Amino acid sequence: PAWGRARAMSADERTSRQLVREQLHAHKVHELIPKSGKVVVFDADLSLRHALDALAEHALTFAPVWDSARQDFCAMLSADDFTRLLARLGRDAHQGAPPGQAPATARAPEDMTIHDALALCPPPPGPGLADGQAFPRLVPDETLYAAVQRLLDGRLSHVALVSGPEEPQNPAAAAAGHAAPVADSSTVLHVLTPLRVLHCVVASPLFQSNDKRIFDERICDLGIGT
Repeated sequence: PAWGRARAMSADERTSRQLVREQLHAHKVHELIPKSGKVVVFDADLSLRHALDALAEHALTFAPVWDSARQDFCAMLSADDFTRLLARLGRDAHQGAPPGQAPATARAPEDMTIHDALALCPPPPGPGLADGQAFPRLVPDETLYAAVQRLLDGRLSHVALVSGPEEPQNPAAAAAGHAAPVADSSTVLHVLTPLRVLHCVVASPLFQSNDKRIFDERICDLGIGT
């Protein structure tokens, strides 16, 4: 069949998708939190230079940003944000400012904070996100299916798993009745990506069973990819 052409699914294909859907409904987001690891969080008043150094030092492509004034997370700073900022600075330098006015980006990048950068180049809102929702988040008790829907609806490459005042920081400990109270502010436990969800599905007994009904479809038939 032609690339991406709609076609009727076979019974095995429908079964495959149903089994994967059940797998995603059967697991909670907190199961994807690594047993060891850390989440790097930036303060909005941190300089861009230090933020970029930290991303490179920890081999990260994104990190949550904490706004001390609002006492909440305000954005997810990514490598794309640095790219858009450099493009904006280059465009402004090329076009110049009207006579008698200072350029909008008169400050050098090394003198800017994360807050300055986000104000100058706010992240584009996802189509599935509400206005002003620059920091989409999930709570530990949501299902993997809900997480996947959030990623797809918002066209997100990552979403923060956040434990707030009403959520235990350690879901496993909470289940055992040993959860300690958390701080008043939210805590980022993990940053979830589609790849992390895929790892969970691939590692499941369902996928490892070699059942030919599971993912026994050609990529060209699914109409995905570039």
